[in-house]
Amino acid sequence: MVKLCICQICNCGRHRCPHHPNGKTRQDPSCYFSEYGTQYHPHQMSRTVPVKPKQEIHANSGAIDDRTTNRVDYVPHQVEARWQRKAAEYKPPEGNMDGLTSYTRDYPEKKVDPAKSVKRTDTQRVAGKFEGDPTYRDDYRQWDIPARHTYKPDAAWEKPVDPFGGSTTYDSDFQKYKSSPAQPIKPTSQVHASHEPFDDRTGYRDSYIKHPMPARYVKEKEKYSPTKVPFEGSTNYSSDFIPRAGDRARPIKPNATTHKNDFKEYAVKVPEIKTREGYVAPQGDMDLQTSHKLDYTAKPIEVVAAYKPVQTSRRVEAAFDGSTTYDNDFRQWESARATLPEIRSSYRPPSAPFEGMATYKAHYVKHDAIPVKPIRPDASIHATNAPFDDATNYKREFTPKILQPCPAALLETERASYYFVEQARGHKFYQPAQDAYGSSSGAGEIQVA
Repeated sequence: MVKLCICQICNCGRHRCPHHPNGKTRQDPSCYFSEYGTQYHPHQMSRTVPVKPKQEIHANSGAIDDRTTNRVDYVPHQVEARWQRKAAEYKPPEGNMDGLTSYTRDYPEKKVDPAKSVKRTDTQRVAGKFEGDPTYRDDYRQWDIPARHTYKPDAAWEKPVDPFGGSTTYDSDFQKYKSSPAQPIKPTSQVHASHEPFDDRTGYRDSYIKHPMPARYVKEKEKYSPTKVPFEGSTNYSSDFIPRAGDRARPIKPNATTHKNDFKEYAVKVPEIKTREGYVAPQGDMDLQTSHKLDYTAKPIEVVAAYKPVQTSRRVEAAFDGSTTYDNDFRQWESARATLPEIRSSYRPPSAPFEGMATYKAHYVKHDAIPVKPIRPDASIHATNAPFDDATNYKREFTPKILQPCPAALLETERASYYFVEQARGHKFYQPAQDAYGSSSGAGEIQVA
């Protein structure tokens, strides 16, 4: 007989057995059933062996093997080209392409009459000529306004006739006057001598009177008395640590070494030093003549005459002409201020009243023009007699499926396929209906909660 609890029957993950429904503390020391305990069983495990090698000296007298881990693990293999799937050849579809679209099928072209113009055609016109003043000319007339007087001085400058006297505006306006210097307020640094005797009485001399001081107490010094016992020069260190007679420590360094055996001392001869001979001066006198002096001798050469003509000063007795091209071309002319042109209007407002005929109405001619046909489709509803096709991809591809309820949610109901058997350790155990009816003779009656 198979017994299943609610945790095992549930297939949606939302139903669990009621552990401790009354909130009482457990008294049984054994562990209750749980999902963790049922899924994760204990296993026998051995203690982890340390990977750290032992500190032992591994001696090997064999030859060195040149095989390494890289050479043993990574053996060269023959690499073949990677297989690639060949793309299927494109085969154009048979037949001609139908250029009919859903837009052209649903929105066929309709013949619509052009919109009528809202503009009125019956306009009243007057055949006579307009004579009179319009409202603008009657309201805004031209008035005679006098010219505006300017206070700007004339720009014409007149050259002074009198010669320059050498005095400037600053010298004429700010004249220098003779004034006595200001007397300093600082007192003089002279010594002011006084004929009265100097008064040296101070508050210290008047308040503090000198009194006689008693003699200072002098302590008698003790006389030095040397000890009669002779001095003993022994110390604790010399008395406790007595020197012992012992042999000298022998060196541990071996006498025979590889250096001493291979590199022996040989007798070296002193290199012979060659003595230099003394300097011997050459006989005879030294000839100071060089090849340059002998080949290039001095030649008598005349000084080359200059081709530059001699500059002789010519004194001109004529008077100096100070006129320049600038003074001759750019002369100072007498200029006067330009007069403003006087604006005279020849318009004379008419005296006849306005008849109501404007120039626009008299000159404008109306022409019959064909309105442009709009490209935008008509916004009217196109009714069709065909039935509405509401089939979508979602309705065709996603078919409704019937979801079976969780068997744990149907427990203890009329549609339940499991029947209650017992409750132990916080779990409710149920038995399938087919097993319950098959084992009813041996297990007795089935309890239904």
